[in-house]
Amino acid sequence: MKKTVLASLVSAAVVSGQAWAVELYNNDGSTFSVGGHVSIGVGNPDANRDKAITEYEFGVESISPRINFNATQELGGGFKADAKAEWSINMLDGGDNSFSTRLGYIGVTHETWGRVVGGTQWSPYYDVAGIADMPIAFANDFLYTNGGNLGTARAERMVSYRKSFMFGDN
Repeated sequence: MKKTVLASLVSAAVVSGQAWAVELYNNDGSTFSVGGHVSIGVGNPDANRDKAITEYEFGVESISPRINFNATQELGGGFKADAKAEWSINMLDGGDNSFSTRLGYIGVTHETWGRVVGGTQWSPYYDVAGIADMPIAFANDFLYTNGGNLGTARAERMVSYRKSFMFGDN
């Protein structure tokens, strides 16, 4: 087997840590939990870009590790408030990019009236296109290009309203 083919196969191998969440508080309609995951890839960090894979371009890369804090509060009358703060953690590269905001929002949801959210959140575009994000090691290149400016993935300082509906009798 050629070394470049072997290099391609190894670069596609991804080692993912198990996602975890711990509910620390749950009482009288209030909850608080901490979660996240650690994921690393072994191979060529530039394999999905314009660089060719060679036998000398192997390394370890982080693949979207994160930590998050979630809180909810029943408000009464069918309304529920929630807040989420989530940061990406990149200990491999260090520097200013070691800790950056992924999500940070406050929302209110009602089964009949829908959901209003303000802050850094997934955009409505991502609600539709996010299905392509399942293989996180590769989808990031397609979904998140210029996402901060266009709101194609996580949009900053955004206020959104969402209300689902169904066609038919179900």
